[in-house]
Amino acid sequence: TDTWVAEEAASSVESNGPMDFTADGLRVVTGSGNRVTVWDTLARRPLRSIELSQECFAIACSADGLVAIGCRGDDTAIFDLDELRPIARYRFPSATACLEWQPHTRILASGHRDGTLRVTDTSAGIVRAIHRDHERAVTNLCYTADGKTLFSSSEDGTIRMWHTTTGEEMGVLYRIPPQRAGGLGCGGVHVTPDGNRIIVARQIVDERPSLLVWDLE
Repeated sequence: TDTWVAEEAASSVESNGPMDFTADGLRVVTGSGNRVTVWDTLARRPLRSIELSQECFAIACSADGLVAIGCRGDDTAIFDLDELRPIARYRFPSATACLEWQPHTRILASGHRDGTLRVTDTSAGIVRAIHRDHERAVTNLCYTADGKTLFSSSEDGTIRMWHTTTGEEMGVLYRIPPQRAGGLGCGGVHVTPDGNRIIVARQIVDERPSLLVWDLE
């Protein structure tokens, strides 16, 4: 295992800071405080960086060369990945906690500290949908490989499923009883590359962290 990137980047990457790889794995974008850096994973060096006006909370790389960055305040911005040139900026009522691009589109899902989930068409520059079903911060988002389903996890202890064509909620995949969630709830949610399973990180007060796995077929 090559650990160079982690060692070289240690001074500019927080242990719990946001990061995301490009689809080909050749670059990784990291956030630390107000600084966002693009790293070349083969050449083992930083390519470029920018200083933002606010602390970076979320990063998501698209398959076609864009990177979305969400900040502590109400700013979420889209940059060209090659030059870190700003392309678009959105101001939402609450800080952005997580971001995810819908596969093969320029649709961007954003989860916010106030529990809202927004779906933005960045090509048209408009918010397509706003969901307020989560009662606490939305902490993680994940699309299925075909882009037809969006999963959202929250500090309220729920994982919800959304139909991306109709925008309707398809149901609650999992729910931690509120009295046991203790504000920790469900963390990372990921669909396996083959699209057959969804994996969820769960943390409950006074219990060891665990992984939950569902078959999607």
